[in-house]
Amino acid sequence: MKALDCKYGQLVRIVGDATIPPDAPEVNNGEIVKIFRLDGMYVNGQNEYGDRVYIPAWQEVELLNEL
Repeated sequence: MKALDCKYGQLVRIVGDATIPPDAPEVNNGEIVKIFRLDGMYVNGQNEYGDRVYIPAWQEVELLNEL
């Protein structure tokens, strides 16, 4: 599933390496992220440490909870 297809508040696991914008916190393969909203070509969310992260909208993710 692509990150852009996720709903607000869903928990996902990142699959593969994510290309992140400059100066954004790094997002690693296998990291769990709570999805917030689509923001241009990135989806913003929150990682397990409470940091705001940005992942590409086309990033493959594994859905962990169904809303």
